[in-house]
Amino acid sequence: MNRLLIVLLGSALFAGAASAETITGRFLFHSKDGRVVGIVSPAGLVALDDGPTMQVRGISSLGDIKTCDEVEIDFTRTGKLRVIDAVVFKKKAGSTACDPDVKPLPLAELNRALADRSATILDVRASGEYAKGHLDGAISLPLGEIEAKMTELPKDKPIIIYCQSGRRAAFASVLLREHGIGSSYVKGKFTEKDGKPQIIE
Repeated sequence: MNRLLIVLLGSALFAGAASAETITGRFLFHSKDGRVVGIVSPAGLVALDDGPTMQVRGISSLGDIKTCDEVEIDFTRTGKLRVIDAVVFKKKAGSTACDPDVKPLPLAELNRALADRSATILDVRASGEYAKGHLDGAISLPLGEIEAKMTELPKDKPIIIYCQSGRRAAFASVLLREHGIGSSYVKGKFTEKDGKPQIIE
């Protein structure tokens, strides 16, 4: 197992700021558009925002880290968000899978909810992706903002989550469930077909 150097934080960058915290877990995804990192820690799924001065050491970029690799992340809380100061690669993934244990909702259920407005449809892609096109009636809540804004979600209907492929949506669903908010997600490609935004298999 390849172990790399620990990243040292530049204390001058954080003078007067909240003290940094550290969390270790298994890497799940990095959304370049959404600037979000997701890891599974002993406490459950954690979504963190890339910080403006985020550092990595021993790897060229987060793209070199694969799903389920162990990482250590130093972060500073900014309000309810966790903003990454540094990412430390710890070791390669073993044979144990770490994808969220949640099953996707059939696309037919999403289409039914869109037709009869029986669910709150949540788009967890980046705001720029949402602006380019989204499902009719969907609420925009980028994955990195879920922890800060989940209490603002409507509570009168079931929540169905989607993204560009289903991966961010799965993590968002796990994160909401861990905070006692029931939700489901759909897996499929977001696209425009015949001029209409939709999710297809």
